[in-house]
Order: sequence, then C-alpha cells, then structure tokens
Amino acid sequence: MKIVEGIPLAFAPRTKWSYSNLVYLTLGVLIRHVSGKNLWRLPEREDLLNRWA
Repeated sequence: MKIVEGIPLAFAPRTKWSYSNLVYLTLGVLIRHVSGKNLWRLPEREDLLNRWA
C-alpha cells in the first residue's frame, strides 16, 4: 500500500470527482495479501466474469 500512499491527490477531497482505477489496484493488493493468490490470474475469475456477461 506504500505505492498508493505515494500518489499525490489531484485536488482536495470533497471538492471534485474523478474516475480512477485505483480501487481495483487496491482490491487486487488486498486479495493477494489475504489469500496469497493473484486476483488477475485466478481460473475462477473467468467463470465468474462469464456468469455476469
């Protein structure tokens, strides 16, 4: 999470809104830390995405 901490804010909180993929990066890091598995390489991921399509 040190990488995320080092990213400067583009503007003050609650003053603007902007889309960011940072949440997905953070989720991937969290899942890998907790489960020891890489979210993007899980075989189950394909099955899960196919069910949502």
